[in-house]
Amino acid sequence: MLGALAVALAASPVARAGCYYICSLAKEGVCIEHRSGCTSSGGYSRRGGGSVRYGAIAFSPSSSRYGYSDNYANRSQAASSALGRCGTSDCVIATWFYSSCGALAASTANHAWAGVQNNSVRRAAALALARCRQRGGVACQVLVSHCSG
Repeated sequence: MLGALAVALAASPVARAGCYYICSLAKEGVCIEHRSGCTSSGGYSRRGGGSVRYGAIAFSPSSSRYGYSDNYANRSQAASSALGRCGTSDCVIATWFYSSCGALAASTANHAWAGVQNNSVRRAAALALARCRQRGGVACQVLVSHCSG
């Protein structure tokens, strides 16, 4: 079974900054325990001159482990944090995002996977699933989706 399943929170098509909804315990592909929360991002508005905040999702194709980060000042810091949280030597950056959302979907059946960035967390998750299937994934599942301020 792939690692924890996850879907980020979003009450509207525009995702809430730094919010997540993660399945912390799955059994036979069904989530049986959830975690959720939000990180403070200090607010963001492109037109209002707010700062851009970077996030990233890292993935290990061999172990299906992943790590994510949010609200970093630059892409490099976000990537480094996500790779560190992924925790294995073969972790790669699946996607990075700034003041938006990212999602990672993968298949246990044949190890296909895909990472996607989008302004909507729901759309990012849907696109990651579709791209995983396009890459030959069987029974692709969203592992994590997350947003950054």
